[in-house]
Amino acid sequence: MMSTRAPIPPLPAHKVAVFERDWERRSQHRVMLETVGCQTAGFDDLESLVAACRTCKQGFDLLLLASPGDVFSVEACLAAIEVERLRTLPLLLILEERQVHAVHGIARTAPSDFILYPFGADELRSRVRRLGLATTRPVAPATQENDQ
Repeated sequence: MMSTRAPIPPLPAHKVAVFERDWERRSQHRVMLETVGCQTAGFDDLESLVAACRTCKQGFDLLLLASPGDVFSVEACLAAIEVERLRTLPLLLILEERQVHAVHGIARTAPSDFILYPFGADELRSRVRRLGLATTRPVAPATQENDQ
């Protein structure tokens, strides 16, 4: 008599909070992340990101801060993350070359990893996998409606 096994339920997708002020870039980053099985929520201002991180029931698995502007904006974003104690989450920064020294100036809030802009989808997926957040199945594509 053959036994039938119950199907193995799929693993839940990792949740990534994507902070990018530019809607088009934010959408591109979200699509790239979703192709490796991550669920995403997009944010165009720091206050909304912090509020969502505080109130999200299951929480986020990764914070992605993308091209947050000038050097002072990078420092402000990292300082806000530290103040709000969001630093327990892995942090992936997407920076322009001129912003890199700002990250090194705030050692206590150093990112888990960073990518220099411009970059390709393969590089972003590689960094997400390196952080242990990629799965093999894609999720529903990002839409404007689920953008925070």
